[in-house]
Amino acid sequence: FEWKWNDIAAECVRFLGPYGFCAVQTSPANENRIITNPYRPWWERYQPVSYKIHTRSGSEDEFRNMVEKCNKSGVRIYVDVVFNHMTGAGGQGFGTNGTFYDGDNLHFPGVPYGPTDFNDGSLCHSCDMNIHNYDNGEEGPPHNSDMTTASVQISGMSCTNGWSCEHRWRQIYNMVGFRNMVSGTALNNWWSGADYQIAFSRGNKGFIALNLESFDINQNVQTGLPAGRYCDVISGDIDNDRCTGKTVEVYNDGTAHINVCSNCDDPVLAIHVGAKIGSPPRRF
Repeated sequence: FEWKWNDIAAECVRFLGPYGFCAVQTSPANENRIITNPYRPWWERYQPVSYKIHTRSGSEDEFRNMVEKCNKSGVRIYVDVVFNHMTGAGGQGFGTNGTFYDGDNLHFPGVPYGPTDFNDGSLCHSCDMNIHNYDNGEEGPPHNSDMTTASVQISGMSCTNGWSCEHRWRQIYNMVGFRNMVSGTALNNWWSGADYQIAFSRGNKGFIALNLESFDINQNVQTGLPAGRYCDVISGDIDNDRCTGKTVEVYNDGTAHINVCSNCDDPVLAIHVGAKIGSPPRRF
């Protein structure tokens, strides 16, 4: 959320597409009220004044370019859409595209909407939910000194310039690859060692074990996978035909000795046929 359209387009090409992500969700694209108290909060994006595509994320042309580049990279765009209300705080002013609005008198000429297009609230019994993000409940995206949205910068596998990119965390992008590799397979070889220790395979494509108990999983289990040596994609990657994290050996009968510690940062182990030593690495 809150990325600029040009930054999303670039990330689709350099990372999201190549790493097997099939879609991203963006902040609302429609013109919104400019909130100054508090100054430019996240929820400004949820105060529509028109349906023109122009926000602090960019222009309509930049939005169109993002969609085209992401789609060409195999990444779909899902937009958070606000159609249940207009700006709810009243007042008059101009939106992010310069469109005048009069919230006090329910005039939104950029649509256009007028007083007869609204109800008094008695027909709508839902309420907007608060989104708590960043360091407090009001804070907007990382910004420059003039309050324009800061561009996302990349250093290695991390985002900088105030941004934190969870999709670039190894555990996230590798499990996206896991999901792609096991797509269309059935759940097989269920194992449970305790209330919070489970393992199962997805056909003959992938296997995962999870441990939330206070003691380790240290067990021979059926993985359903072909014999060979696999890289655990939670603790590392497959790189130059070697594992940077744990290596799991699957025997001829499909079993493997699995160890998942209880006090690790990631008490999970996951292997799949796209991260098998001796085979070309695959994410989809």
